Amino acid sequence: MTSFSKTETLILGTQNKGKIQELTSLLNPYGIPLKNLEKTTIPDPEETGVTFLDNALLKARYYAKHFDEPVLADDGGLCIEALDQKPGVYTKRFIEELGGFQAFHKKLQELLKNQIDSEKGVWPLASMHCVLVMAWPNGEFKSFHGICSGHIVLPARKGNNPKSFGVDPIFVPQGHDKTFAEDTDYKNKISHRKKALTKFLEYYFPHDA
Repeated sequence: MTSFSKTETLILGTQNKGKIQELTSLLNPYGIPLKNLEKTTIPDPEETGVTFLDNALLKARYYAKHFDEPVLADDGGLCIEALDQKPGVYTKRFIEELGGFQAFHKKLQELLKNQIDSEKGVWPLASMHCVLVMAWPNGEFKSFHGICSGHIVLPARKGNNPKSFGVDPIFVPQGHDKTFAEDTDYKNKISHRKKALTKFLEYYFPHDA
């Protein structure tokens, strides 16, 4: 396995502003030299994988090869138990094809109407998944998987957070009563992305180092 120097810059392999902000805020306390792609002019790679790992690896290798530097990329999505774990790896595509998050929320309300009883507190079970991949220009990689269980709430609850993104406004983690959009401090402690990052950091900073 290719070694990684702690002084080497790590590229965040995403052009999604919400992901860039979240990954940067989670990684900054560890002093890892980071570079983001907010100002890049190259197109995103087409996400053709059938698993979260497929797509995360595709993106990480794509950017690592282009920039000839190590890259940390991720892929994730929402898996809803009542929909046979869909939309899953196709979450982003499903939202885009529907025309955005409002249309996505409306579609979920239609699909899940028999699973919701807000007065009794009955909500569809769901889980959020994140697979992080660190890839080197030679094609080698390491992967890290994080899962957060919870349930869906509709209509969406955004709270007062202007930086909320993705499905945060409709996902409530297990044992909590607010969506990820309403309580970002809690999200940053227990989210699927945080769990995947914790595994990455255990690799990056081994205990016996």
